[in-house]
Amino acid sequence: GQAGTDVLVFNGSGAAEIIDLSANGARLRLTRNVANIVMDVDGMEQVNVNALGGADNITVNSLAGTFVAQINLNLASTIGGSSGDAQADAITVNGTAAVDAFNLTVVSGGVNVSGLAASVRITNSEAAFDTLVVHGLGGTDTFTIGTGVSSLIGVTTNQ
Repeated sequence: GQAGTDVLVFNGSGAAEIIDLSANGARLRLTRNVANIVMDVDGMEQVNVNALGGADNITVNSLAGTFVAQINLNLASTIGGSSGDAQADAITVNGTAAVDAFNLTVVSGGVNVSGLAASVRITNSEAAFDTLVVHGLGGTDTFTIGTGVSSLIGVTTNQ
């Protein structure tokens, strides 16, 4: 993109989906199993994923080397909605082989995962159904989980 913040909006479906965001060199690669979607994009600073219905599995890998600085994962049942879909959504955030310092905090009613090249914000999660797994993947990683995070989503951390 040009000057300013370029945003990619990806809308899921009512089906149970597997969505993966990863770096492909300096480009963002977003894949989804339903309809075999593969997007290879350059110059996006923000990605908004509206998961919609279904028990979705979303993985955010390290986006180091890309322009992406912010990933927003909305687990609401509808676009623009403010409540979850009562389905078991699984969010995985993978670190790097280096030392990572993850900070999980509550910001404006959502969960924010920072400490990597791109921050991940999860909104409209349901602690009774949804899970967040943060994998360090190497190094002596640290995980700081702020007050209130576990009331919004189930959290597991792994070195």
